[in-house]
Amino acid sequence: MAATVLLRNHRKAFWLTLIGAISIVLMWAIWAIFIQPINQQIDGWTVTNFPSNWSDIRYQWHLYHLIRLIIAAVGMIALTLSLLVDRVKPAS
Repeated sequence: MAATVLLRNHRKAFWLTLIGAISIVLMWAIWAIFIQPINQQIDGWTVTNFPSNWSDIRYQWHLYHLIRLIIAAVGMIALTLSLLVDRVKPAS
């Protein structure tokens, strides 16, 4: 988050860093809103006490993790690119 403030004068790096920061926040929000409640629900299951739609719940759990993975990849690519843009080229 602080990097976005420090890079505000470097337009491309600023936007890429902001995308990376937003990605981190989105990943946390998806975990808190969707994944953690499923984890808590699963913690209460036993071998004899689980819902009949457990495969649907598993599918949702995997889907939310896949969405987080895509967001993480976008964020990591953006942060990596923010290091590479606006670099000073050596004098030749």
